[in-house]
Amino acid sequence: MGSGVRTGMAGLTMLELLLLVQWSDDLLAGRVESVAEIAKREQVLPHYVRRLTRLAFLSPKIVRGYRRRSPAAGAYCEALTERIELPLLWSEQERSIGIG
Repeated sequence: MGSGVRTGMAGLTMLELLLLVQWSDDLLAGRVESVAEIAKREQVLPHYVRRLTRLAFLSPKIVRGYRRRSPAAGAYCEALTERIELPLLWSEQERSIGIG
């Protein structure tokens, strides 16, 4: 992703969303030891990686809504980058933005 990485959710492409899933997979599988290692590899700040890896656990319905530029899904994704806790159940995520 390099120097072209944006700081907010508004302009994320599907490729970038897939990279976020890859980052989470790398961490969970032990292919990398830390967020700092991913950040160094991608040439971004560790805080950015931590904020956005949360989005790898979003409901597929929310991701589809985001891809279609749904205002509710976009706002939810943006809010999640700032929250400490993410509802683990996809149904709870969807219900919170009225698409359940």
